[in-house]
Amino acid sequence: MSWGKELWDQYHRIQKQTQDGVEFCERYCQFVRDRCSIELEYAKKLRSLVKKYQPKKKDEDDYKYSSYKAFASTLNEVNDIAGQHEVIAENLLSNVVKEIASLVTQIKAEKKKHVTEGNGLESKYESALKDLEKAKKNYEKHFREAERAQGQYEKLDSDNNVTKADVEKARLTAQQKTQTSDQCKNEYAAQLQQTNKYQSDHYSTYMPAVFQQLQEMDEQRITRMGEVMAKFAETQRQVIPIIGRCLDGITNAANSINPQQDSQLVISRYKSGYVPPGDYPFDDLSANGGNLPKVPSQESIRPGTERKKTKTRDMLKGLFVTSKAKPSDLESMPPEQRKKHIQKELEKLEKEVKKKTDERDAMTRMRELYTQNPQLGDASSIQAQLEENGKELDRLRQDLHKWERRKQKVQLCIKNLLSEAEGTPTLPTPQTNRSVSQISNLSTASSTLSPNGNAMSPNSSGASPNRHSTSASSISPIQSPSMNDDSSIYHSVTEPASEESLSREPSKGLTRTDSFDGEEAGEYDEEQAIGRCRALYPFESDSEGTMSIQEGEIIDFLSEDDGGWTKARRPTNGEVGYVPTTYLEVEFRY
Repeated sequence: MSWGKELWDQYHRIQKQTQDGVEFCERYCQFVRDRCSIELEYAKKLRSLVKKYQPKKKDEDDYKYSSYKAFASTLNEVNDIAGQHEVIAENLLSNVVKEIASLVTQIKAEKKKHVTEGNGLESKYESALKDLEKAKKNYEKHFREAERAQGQYEKLDSDNNVTKADVEKARLTAQQKTQTSDQCKNEYAAQLQQTNKYQSDHYSTYMPAVFQQLQEMDEQRITRMGEVMAKFAETQRQVIPIIGRCLDGITNAANSINPQQDSQLVISRYKSGYVPPGDYPFDDLSANGGNLPKVPSQESIRPGTERKKTKTRDMLKGLFVTSKAKPSDLESMPPEQRKKHIQKELEKLEKEVKKKTDERDAMTRMRELYTQNPQLGDASSIQAQLEENGKELDRLRQDLHKWERRKQKVQLCIKNLLSEAEGTPTLPTPQTNRSVSQISNLSTASSTLSPNGNAMSPNSSGASPNRHSTSASSISPIQSPSMNDDSSIYHSVTEPASEESLSREPSKGLTRTDSFDGEEAGEYDEEQAIGRCRALYPFESDSEGTMSIQEGEIIDFLSEDDGGWTKARRPTNGEVGYVPTTYLEVEFRY
């Protein structure tokens, strides 16, 4: 099947067919370019969509829920899908468009070459036909002239009135014309033979060769176009597995949604730690002079809180005065949320302590290396860094200890709130209330209570336990005009105190904001000592929760090392606090 044989007379159609093939390649190339533009535009819009719905910093707490996490994962996967569409565009441009453009350039050059050759052959063939036509016309002309000359001669020769000279002249003219006609006839015959030979070669050899080249060129174009189209499909097929994995990621994220876990997170996020409001008290008109106190409205009671303020609840107000966060921010938090905030601070401090400890270990190893190999460096240059690191570690550990104490306070507060909620409420009587004046007196008395619950004067420090013989249980019941009075936070002084707590020497006075510290210290006093140790160096307490010691002093330790600090108790007065572990030497364990 050859164009040269089958289409020997369709040169112009073949020429147009090859030109249409080139234009088709250019059109397909433009199609792929437009497809790339669409892919890039689609990827751009996908990325804009992902950016639009990215979690805001103010919503970061919401994205702890599994459904929100699944949505965040979906956004990430969609962003990855956008990236794959960009890959499709890049590969189409680099592989398909580039190859088609190269093919078009090549086909145009080949086509121009073959068409130029074919046009030349066509021109030669047309020139041969013109020469043949010219020779034929020339022969025909002279043949007609020879015929006329011969006819004239014969006419004159048969006429008796014509002279012999005229007849001879006509004869010579006819003879000359006949010779010229014969010569033109021979030229026409030669030209005809030459033209026929060229025509045979033109249609059997010259033009079929050109047609064959054009056919091969067009078939090569079609083959290359098929390969390019296959690459077009393969380019997208290559990213389908990746897009499939992205879709699998979205499916896995959807399957990871856990309603129960989200419900638990809601509890963790919003739980206040308070107990439901208690019953409204019974107000006896005979005891209150005929005036009923105003019942608080629902709007005046914060949801999730008790209407009656208790000692434990009010103690929370002063817990975080030394916190790095704003006291107003922390005081506005319910107990559970404060506990959560404290835990975050603890985790942050623990990471900082670990980082500083690792730095100290590295500097210690470097100092040892410099000591063993002085040529590597000066060991004394590391000492200043070690000292600075030690100060940072001490500061961090003190902060860590403070936050640990705050955590214990909140935990104890929550425990007390739950204990109060479990109690059976009783109908208040005049004997169980307190008067405003007596509460004022109790406020003054409570401001001089030791952390163990012992009454003491503002100047009593280091005095013997015998100086305080009055226990909190000796205060008689009093009345209060309202159960919502803030001064009711001191009602806990009527609770009995243990003899052990009354016999211990207080370390310092207790203010209203420190009342809970005293309660916590009383709890620590009940802890069992696990051993006895001796102070190797003196230590001056400069922060809340630490305890001063003297060199050689014997004290009990209540815990093992905790971040470089050990919880200890002085046997002489029961004072409890933290001291540096490195300052102690264990004498024995119980």
